[in-house]
Parts: sequence; structure tokens; C-alpha cells
Amino acid sequence: MSAPADVTRPATPVAGAGADARRLDRSFMRSIAWSGAGRWVTQLITWPATVVIARLLSPADYGLVVLVRVYIDFIGMLTEAGLGGAVTIAPEMDEHRAGQLHTLSLLMGATAVAVSCLIAAPLGQLYNRPGFEWVVVAMSTIFIIESIGVVPNGLLRREFRYKAIAVADWARGIVDIAVELTLAFLGFGYWTLVAGAIAGAATWQVVILLYRPLRFRILRLRDVRDTLRTMGHMVAQGLANFVVQNSDVMIAGRLATTGAIGAYSFALQLASVPSNKIIGLVANVTPSLFREVRTDLPVFRRYVLLITEATTVVVLPAFIGITLVAGDFTAAVLGPKWTGAVVPLQLLALSAAFKALFAVLPQVLWAVDRGQVVTRYGILTMLVLPPLFFLLGLEYGVNGIAAAWLIGAPVAVIPRSWAACGSIALSKGSYARALWPSVSGVLAMSAAVLAVQALLSGPEYGALIRLGACVAAGAVVYAGAILIFHQARVRTALAALRSARS
Repeated sequence: MSAPADVTRPATPVAGAGADARRLDRSFMRSIAWSGAGRWVTQLITWPATVVIARLLSPADYGLVVLVRVYIDFIGMLTEAGLGGAVTIAPEMDEHRAGQLHTLSLLMGATAVAVSCLIAAPLGQLYNRPGFEWVVVAMSTIFIIESIGVVPNGLLRREFRYKAIAVADWARGIVDIAVELTLAFLGFGYWTLVAGAIAGAATWQVVILLYRPLRFRILRLRDVRDTLRTMGHMVAQGLANFVVQNSDVMIAGRLATTGAIGAYSFALQLASVPSNKIIGLVANVTPSLFREVRTDLPVFRRYVLLITEATTVVVLPAFIGITLVAGDFTAAVLGPKWTGAVVPLQLLALSAAFKALFAVLPQVLWAVDRGQVVTRYGILTMLVLPPLFFLLGLEYGVNGIAAAWLIGAPVAVIPRSWAACGSIALSKGSYARALWPSVSGVLAMSAAVLAVQALLSGPEYGALIRLGACVAAGAVVYAGAILIFHQARVRTALAALRSARS
């Protein structure tokens, strides 16, 4: 019997087999463009409508659904179990194996629904809020709905078909917000948010399946053993990350006042914007790219260095800029009641800047089948950071918790990053040279901003004037430093963009 046909249908052949690098560049750039369009168009559609819905619903309606969302997000992470990501990065994926994983995903979704129905009543008693258990039951249907789209979505990523994924995201956002607007006007209360989430999930699944149909096949564990192993590493990493990402606020809830917690949470949200918008966008596409080039180490190293240099040039000045102008930004834009957010915002932005320097490297380890290294250091982070949150929070409040991110991050990030570089024979010197344009530009920018702050420190200058002057000076100096001292890098980047578009 002949081997089943490979269903990945890559948009470009494997680079190591002599593929045209220009085609791979073009596929990557188009994937970034479509992925970004999917996110931004959806947000442009939903943001104005969300304001209208918020005026029609009560804070209690949102509060109930947010509480349920904590459970839904946690169980959803366990239900998906890294299956979509494992499908995307698997070295080989044929139609038969994909169909078996499709069946596995459905079984996991059905199990999650059954478990949710069983524990909904105890959860309702625990929170003692009217309607809680029925919202859990209703929203748990999302598990089985989305489970049908997990593997097809992973296959679309393998094939660089991010336009299809963007269309599915647009459809989901439009249907979700349309249902919520309708039910909010009709007075359905918190069921407005529940119905919108379910309708959006169902729409997403239908669109994904229209673009990438896939048959269910009988599950044989021996055929999917490698994928299950990757999923295990992803689940462990996801659990460790979930604990770390939520423990700071939980510990703050025990040690700080409500106002301090609010200031810290808002600072965390602001400091995360560059990561969520830029680094998250790139990380959404790199698994597909790295799978394509994993067998050609020179090409692999080229992409790692190019992506690292490009992302840090964009996000590093944003993080350092936030750190430098946090005081004036808070005073001029947010008002004096948010003064408590200044120090946490500065510390969290510095921590995010450090992690941004190495943001792409975990994807390298997944691509070369060394996901266990990512998991190992994820668990190390989980063992280090929460105790550090508690110890520093006990002494210094939310400022100490924010400082713990900066102190604890290098413990896992640095050794994990060196392991990633070693896995593709990438020298530390080469990686440092990729970081130099952004780092040198940020040093010049910081000097300019500090000089402006010193010049405008008098009482006759308000926070708004100083903020505007600092932003303008920082932007001009940073752009000038990049264009003047790194002309060759700029020309190389522009040539790559022109090549990808041609």
C-alpha cells in the first residue's frame, strides 16, 4: 500500500531542498500581513460596538461572565492541549494522521463539555452567584464547537494560508458583536455575552472547515505518538505559563489594597501592548516558517536573525520609551489618581524589553523538536517567580511584585535562549549583532529623552508639554540613529521587502 499523500501542501517547498528563498520570504510577509489584518480589522469592528454594549449592560453582567471566563479559559487550554500548535510544527502530517488527530480533538472537546456539566453546580455553589452554573454549562459548548476547527486551523497554518484564518477571525468578530448588540438592545443581560461568544465560535469553526475540510478517522495512538509527545510538552508549558501569568495578581490580591491592585493591573495591561500587538503577531506566523526551514540551518539562522532584528527595532524603543515617560504620561493622560501605576509600569516595561530581546527563540526549540527544553525552563520560571512575587510583594507591595518580573525573568530566559542558539549552531556574537541596531538606537534615544526632561523640569512646563517633547525627541533621535549608523541594515531590510513583494 502506498503511503498517504502529504496534506500540508506548503506554499513554498522546503528551503533545504533548494527552494526559492524569495518565494518563502513572500509567503512569510503575506502571512504577517494577513495575520495583522485579521487582528486589526476585527478590533476596529468590535471596539466601538463594545462601548455601546457596555452602556446597555451592567457591571454585574460583565462580572459574572468574567468569572466564568477564568474557568473556560483554563479548561480550554487543557482541552486544546497544544494540538493545533503540534499539527503546525510536526515534521510530517498526512491526511490519515490529521484525520485521527481531528477525532482526538473532538473527543477532548466532548469530554470537556461533560466535565463542565458535572461540576457546574458545585462551581455555582462556590461562587454563590445566580445563574453561574447555567452560564458554565452554556459556555462549555464552545469546547466542542472549537474542537472541530483545531486541526484544520493547524493545517492552514502549515500551508501559510493565513488569509483563510483572517477571514474566519473577521467572521467570528462580526457575528459575535452583531449577536451581542441585538440581545443587549433586547435586554438579555449577561446572556448577551454568552450567546455572542457561542455564535462567534460556531461561525469561526464553519469558516475554517469551508477553507480546510477534514474527515474524521479512527484514532490509533501508535500513529500519533509523536504528536502526543509534543502536545504533552505544550500542555506542561501552558500550565506553567498560566500559573506564572495569574499568580502575580492573585498574590497582589492578598497583600495589597484594591486601589493598588487596580494600578498594578492597569500598568500590566499598558506594558503588554507592544508584546501583544507586535511580538504576538510575529509569533503567530513563525512556527510555520521555521518548520519549512528546519533542515537548512544557514537559512534557519538567517530568518532567526532577520526576525529578531526587525522585531526588536520596533518594540524595544516602545518598551524603553514607556519606562522613560511613565511619570509624565500618567500625570498628563491618566490623572493623579493613577500615580500608583507609575513605578509598576516602569518595572514591567523594562522586564518586557528584556524578554523581547529573546522572544523568537522558544519557537526555534519547538521547530527542532526540543520542546522539552521550553517546558523545563517554563517549569523553572513557575518555581521561581511566584515565591519571588510573594517575598517582594510582602515587603514592597505591588512595586515589589513588578520588580520580581524584572529580577526573575533572566533565570529561565537566558539559559533557554542559549539552548535555542546552540540547537541551530547560531553563535552568541551573531545574535548580539542582530540586537545591536535596536540597542544602540535605544541608548541614543534614552540620552535624548533624559536631556529633554532635564531641560523642561521647571514648574513652568506641564507634564503634557514635557511628554510631547520627549516623545518627539525620542522618535527623531531613534530614527536618526538607525538611519545614520545602520544604513547597510536598512538597505538590506528594504531590499528584502522589495524582493518579497516582487
